[in-house]
Amino acid sequence: MSEREEFMGVFDDLVEDVVNLLSKITDVTEEASNYIKEMMKYNVPNGKLNRGLTVVSTYLGIYPKATKEEKRKAQILGWCVEWLQAFLLVADDIMDQSLTRRGQPCWYRKVGSKALNDGFTLENCIYQLLDLHFGSLKCYPRLFKIFIDVSFKTELGQTLDLSSVDENDKPIYSKFSKEFYFNIVRLKTAHYSFYLPVALGVILGLDSLNKLDQLDSVLEEVCPSLIKMGEIFQVQDDYLDVYADPETLGKIGTDIQDGKCSWPFVTALEIATEEQKESLFKNYAKNDPQCIKKVKEIFKDLKITELFLAYEEKIFNEITEMINSIQSVDQQILNYLKSKIFKRKK
Repeated sequence: MSEREEFMGVFDDLVEDVVNLLSKITDVTEEASNYIKEMMKYNVPNGKLNRGLTVVSTYLGIYPKATKEEKRKAQILGWCVEWLQAFLLVADDIMDQSLTRRGQPCWYRKVGSKALNDGFTLENCIYQLLDLHFGSLKCYPRLFKIFIDVSFKTELGQTLDLSSVDENDKPIYSKFSKEFYFNIVRLKTAHYSFYLPVALGVILGLDSLNKLDQLDSVLEEVCPSLIKMGEIFQVQDDYLDVYADPETLGKIGTDIQDGKCSWPFVTALEIATEEQKESLFKNYAKNDPQCIKKVKEIFKDLKITELFLAYEEKIFNEITEMINSIQSVDQQILNYLKSKIFKRKK
């Protein structure tokens, strides 16, 4: 059985854990419980699961002698990250009015405004599962706190992202810069997608070794390379939103018509002529096929693809150097994580 298959084998048990918790709340009807069960199964397990699996691989890298039951703890913790991812995506799709996610209709398109409350429910499942499975461990406060801290940073990143448009949802182009863009990325993507999974594996692993006193120094050493991975991951995401085949990507890219502060656009603004800028401002953030086509033509003229490929190569070289200097964690774990995103196509 592969690591992914073994990981997937834990999911249904966790769904039942949540259902059992619901059954103990007197006023929750069977209909509501069944709805929540269906909602979790639709939104949580259908992604690449890289975040959750990273928790497990990090834990085993630190504590390779883990028993089956100890490994299961790491798998449960990995699923808590996938629950967080599901909550964030449900909320993000509502705010962006996206059409598809992971090759299926976005949840809000199936259930309407109820999806907003479902997002809150997904988030709170994390803390119910943490309390149920880790409440008796010494590391429980650190696990709880890091989920709180990273969730807060992610939501602040979304606040920055949303601040790039006015009250009429029109882009505020005076804010569109590389500095502003990477401020958003580090908060909104890098912490929960890269730092959090590794940090959770480290916390649980050091707890198993009775070495929690080393935690802060280890996290301080690994954090910079993980944040850098998060940066390039989002740059790739923005590039793929414009250029990838929707069937391969699993969603229909909408950054151009949504007027997103994205890497292709802020890069274009840095090098465009005044005439090209005027055309970009005229055609960006418009849900019109001809406007989208014009923006893509300017991107082509500015060689955005060539600039992206060169930037991607540069950043991966920097990440490699950063990983090579790390002593406190098995470098193989971080190199594996890097390999999962190197020149990715979806």
